[in-house]
Amino acid sequence: MPALNPGTGEADLFRHLRLALEAQAGAGSPRVVVAGITNGDVNVWIGANVALALAGTGQRVLLVDGRMGDRFGTPVEDAPDTPGLYDVLLGAELESAMSPGPVDLLEVLPAGRFGDAKVPELIAQRFVSVMESAATEFDHVVVIGPPLDVCEDSRAMAVDSSIVLALVEGSVSANALRQHADRIRAVGARLLGIVLVAKHSDRNVA
Repeated sequence: MPALNPGTGEADLFRHLRLALEAQAGAGSPRVVVAGITNGDVNVWIGANVALALAGTGQRVLLVDGRMGDRFGTPVEDAPDTPGLYDVLLGAELESAMSPGPVDLLEVLPAGRFGDAKVPELIAQRFVSVMESAATEFDHVVVIGPPLDVCEDSRAMAVDSSIVLALVEGSVSANALRQHADRIRAVGARLLGIVLVAKHSDRNVA
């Protein structure tokens, strides 16, 4: 995780993102959704490093895995028998679903096991209020959202907040990127920035 090694070129990227998130939180919006446009784990890498960078400066951070549903993670029968975001949206206590992260001041909320409740409806009805409640306990809430070309979940999670797009170089055309940006703004979310990851390197960023 580059954010754990300050002074390197990759760590400097996350310092810039951290400063942007700190400015946003100072303006009263401590929540950000990190989403990709196409399938892949680059958004997970970006989101985790941003959370680490924020926690490394002495700020309380909640890292949320918002990829609910068997399209994005471990099938229900193989998932840990512990609560997660899905359960919290159904009414479970947030404290019961969090676990300590790899550094001090960082807590992690996994996606959770998945049942019959429709994820889009849960997000529309409960996500913002649950995250607003979490923001009273944390300085920042970083949400890892599903790819935008798979579902609308990330856009819905970013309503009244911000979204950072993470994508691999050459994976999305300029026209498609503009269309995604317009759809993000149309739901009342702010496009905070775009992180472009080089195509033929091991997590090198451009």
